[in-house]
Amino acid sequence: MAIKSSLLPDNILRRMDKADRAPMGKAGVTQAEANSKADTRREKELQREMENLLRQRNLWFVRSRMDKKHTLAKGTPDFIVVLRGGHTLLIEAKVHGGRFSPAQISQFDDFVYKTGTHVHVITNLQQFRELLDQHQKL
Repeated sequence: MAIKSSLLPDNILRRMDKADRAPMGKAGVTQAEANSKADTRREKELQREMENLLRQRNLWFVRSRMDKKHTLAKGTPDFIVVLRGGHTLLIEAKVHGGRFSPAQISQFDDFVYKTGTHVHVITNLQQFRELLDQHQKL
């Protein structure tokens, strides 16, 4: 009797080579890989919602997209928003549990060291609204 690949437990899948799991399709994806993919999807959606809010408020911004290659330095925050009076917000969108890459940590430290500007980490749209409201009143 053959074992169905769709029934392989996560601890077995983790020990298998990714190339050997590829023909299994979704059944060959570990729980950690599925979670990572879901987090990426949620983070991309959050960024899209943030961009829409910035456009609604007619604010000037630069977006460092996660789905396309760009010419900005690796680790650049997702959004650079310039408010009236030249006040600048550096904003990184992260879903809960999201991790910073070493390049992001280095860039964020560099921003603070060279400019005194901190990177705001946003995990949901309401938090982003509140940040914009707070800084637009300044």
